[in-house]
Amino acid sequence: LYDPMAFAAAVDRRRRWFVLASFCFLGILFQRHNALTSMLLPRLSQGEEVSPPSDAHVPDAPASPSPSGGDTPTDETNNSVARTPGHMLLPSRFHNYNNEPINDETDESRAKLRKLLSEPVPPPVGLRHRASPPGHDAILGLAAYPKNMGTFTRLVGSLRNTGYDGHIIFGVHSDIPQEEEDYLKQMDVTYYAVEFVVCDESILVGGSNAGKDAVRTRCGKGYERLTLEWGRFEMARQWLHACKECTGWSLVMDTRDVFFQSHPFASLPSALEVDGNENGNENDNEVADLLFIEEIAAHSSPVPEPHRYFQLGNPRYSSRTMPCYGRNHMRKFGHRSVLCSGTIIGTRNGMHRFLSVLVDEFKSNNRGQKGACKNSVRGLTDQWTMNYLYYTGRFGDYARTRTLPWGSGPVLTIGKPCTNNALRPNITHSQRDLIEFQGGGTGLILNNHEGDRSKARVAPVVHQYDRCHRWIRRWFGHHPELFQVTPKLAWK
Repeated sequence: LYDPMAFAAAVDRRRRWFVLASFCFLGILFQRHNALTSMLLPRLSQGEEVSPPSDAHVPDAPASPSPSGGDTPTDETNNSVARTPGHMLLPSRFHNYNNEPINDETDESRAKLRKLLSEPVPPPVGLRHRASPPGHDAILGLAAYPKNMGTFTRLVGSLRNTGYDGHIIFGVHSDIPQEEEDYLKQMDVTYYAVEFVVCDESILVGGSNAGKDAVRTRCGKGYERLTLEWGRFEMARQWLHACKECTGWSLVMDTRDVFFQSHPFASLPSALEVDGNENGNENDNEVADLLFIEEIAAHSSPVPEPHRYFQLGNPRYSSRTMPCYGRNHMRKFGHRSVLCSGTIIGTRNGMHRFLSVLVDEFKSNNRGQKGACKNSVRGLTDQWTMNYLYYTGRFGDYARTRTLPWGSGPVLTIGKPCTNNALRPNITHSQRDLIEFQGGGTGLILNNHEGDRSKARVAPVVHQYDRCHRWIRRWFGHHPELFQVTPKLAWK
């Protein structure tokens, strides 16, 4: 007999099964679409006949590392590093890469920059020891912790073990222990004593820069109108200017979270030739005298998930810059790459230009009445000020200035790649999935986008490794040659 209720129930069950099956089928199609897109999109963006916009195109997926890891960056029989003429700064996958500022250079902006660069540089304060290495490159940074032996042996030890024979110039704590002084002298390091003092009242926000963060609440003696975070760049400017032998490449850097795997400048052309070439054009990487290091971005990340890379218009940037530079200041460059202020590379001329412009902005902001433009616990930072200046064109000389995509060039910044916030509430730091290693998980750390024959395939400088501390500690144990072996300097 026909039962209307049973018939309706059967129809309802079939309808629900059909809906469920449909959702499953659509889910499978969606997953396959994403997989196909992730494989094809990098290749579709590589068409050489199409000139990409000023924003970076998406690179090819990085090649798997060879067992050997490519050419050895330095010649073990010679402390001087041979730099191949004609070597390009960017790997071929970024052949058309362009990340220029949003504003055009003008005669007025050029004249203003020339005037600034012609101003005299004050002599540095607090020289404690002057070294005399034979090379002409320079590594500069503030390393003024009260007890800092671990940093010195890792930083200086790994650098000298690469065969680097250039200058190392540090600002150290005024009460540096004798053991540390002895080590720095043994490693032929120039160092200046930095005495922490209370900052000048004119730069304080609300009467005082309260907080535990010493770099934004204290100043160095002789630099009372710049907090330590900003003042370290003026120190570096003065140190470099006082080093008349420092005519090669220079790297102004953080010191706490950096180590070296190979000579930092081996992949770059001769700095003297770069500074002597005044006829470069905007497509000639050979004449770049100022190099900014990009953090991982959409066009350089090995994976497409937005939480695994940075773009400039993030809340960390906008919350600190908008109160000073205005709500709409980043409208045209908020989607661009974040530039790292902890590793900047330049020739003597390029670095002088960078440091002079940056310090001038710091001083200008401190002279003003707007607290949001000053360096404080909640105010502007060095990194966000630098990014604003770059993208608005204030460093000038566009034809001689480059930003290097993450995974290429002398520096690999691994802080963000080691972090995956999607893993919350579990541990988000110390991830390894975006890091490439030479010949396996214990080999040297590689630049994802450099070819196997590149001198920068093994990342010469590794920055922000402290975000990876769970695996980096064990990794250090596999590489005692980096800094656990005390270097022997050929010239001493």
